[in-house]
Amino acid sequence: MKFFSMIACLFFITMINVQAQEASAFHQSFAEKWERSKAYTLAVAEAMPESDYDFRAAEGIMTFREELQHMAMNFVFLQAYVTGEKECAISHVSEGFDHMSKAEVIEALNTSFDFVTTVWENTPESAMSDKVDFFAEGVNMNKEGIFHLMRNHVTHHRGRLTLMLRLKGIKPPRYVGW
Repeated sequence: MKFFSMIACLFFITMINVQAQEASAFHQSFAEKWERSKAYTLAVAEAMPESDYDFRAAEGIMTFREELQHMAMNFVFLQAYVTGEKECAISHVSEGFDHMSKAEVIEALNTSFDFVTTVWENTPESAMSDKVDFFAEGVNMNKEGIFHLMRNHVTHHRGRLTLMLRLKGIKPPRYVGW
C-alpha cells in the first residue's frame, strides 16, 4: 500500500511540475512570438499602396483598412479580460482609421501591438491561469488563453490581408511568424 501511495504522490508531483513548465514556457516565448507577428503584420500593412487601403475583395467583407482597424479594436476588447479595464491606453487608437493616412494606420497598429506587449509584461505569470468570464457561451478561458486568442485572431486577419495583396498583384512579404 505504501508503494502505491508513493507512486501516486510522485505522479501528482510530476504532473504539477509539467504544468508549471508549460506555463513558464508560454510566459518565456510569448513576447518573442508576438514581436514576430507584429513585424510581419506591419510589413503586410506596409506592402499595400495607400491608394488601395480601401480595397474590398468582395461585397460583404472588410476593406484592407477595416481589417487593420478590426485587429486594433480586438486588442482593446480582449485586453479587458486580462486587465479588467474596458477603457485602456489604446481605446482611442482603434477609432477613426477611415480618416487616417496609411502611415497613421500603421503607427496606430504598431501602438496597439505594443500595448498588448505591455499588458503581457504586467500580467504576473501566476495570473495566467486565472479564469475569465469569456463572452462566448460554453468556452472556458483563462488569461493565457486570451493571449493565444489574440495571436490567432491576428493570424486569421493577416491571412485575409495577404489574400488582398495577391488580388492586387502584390507579392506579400516573406513569412517570419515562426
